[in-house]
Amino acid sequence: MNSKLTRALLAGGAAASQLLTASTAAGAYERSGDSDRSQGKASSFINPDTGAATANPDVDPLSSCFRPDQYDMQAFSPAGTATKNVHNDACFLENGLKVDGPASFQSSGVGFISACPDPDGAGPKAGTQNVTWCSDADRDGCDDEWNKSSIRIDWSADGTATFSRDSWSSSYSR
Repeated sequence: MNSKLTRALLAGGAAASQLLTASTAAGAYERSGDSDRSQGKASSFINPDTGAATANPDVDPLSSCFRPDQYDMQAFSPAGTATKNVHNDACFLENGLKVDGPASFQSSGVGFISACPDPDGAGPKAGTQNVTWCSDADRDGCDDEWNKSSIRIDWSADGTATFSRDSWSSSYSR
């Protein structure tokens, strides 16, 4: 099952955050259209949650908007817990500073965003989840936006399987 979920929001405080559970994601900044709808370069990254109960030691401890770690292989959490979640943060960058703007998170593949219920109630599934953060002035999701950045997570029972078929890259050109 390949479902897509879009969450629109105004990126106040120059950053936004989502917790992902039992899913997967990958990333790139893309340009293919209207350059007037951007509020700075979109940057999405996996937050290592250093020192928290949900700390993710597989993620670069320096991962941030300025130095994004955008890929993770993750094991399912034990039943009834969320210890193996993936914390996705994002921001817009302009001239080295975080700036605000209208934005959306869009999730596809296996898994779900914790602010939303498990769509089919079937629990964790092995596979890949992609979560895209974009500048979304028209508030209709990321499919038609050029200013976007994504993360990818490969989920499996032991956290060592990869399901991604394409090579992953990230770039920014204006």
